[in-house]
Amino acid sequence: LKDGNVAAEQCSRYHVDGFSLVIRDVAEEDAGIYTILTGIQQYGLFQNLTLTLVVN
Repeated sequence: LKDGNVAAEQCSRYHVDGFSLVIRDVAEEDAGIYTILTGIQQYGLFQNLTLTLVVN
């Protein structure tokens, strides 16, 4: 998620590659709060991880 919205659907420069979000030609509009959900489904263990991307 980027700022609460599905990031890969927000912009054609965003691409999910395996476990990575790839942002081509990073621009100021890409700055924001990104959240991922990680987990081990078979054990019911899940954790949200949040990071802030700053573009100068």
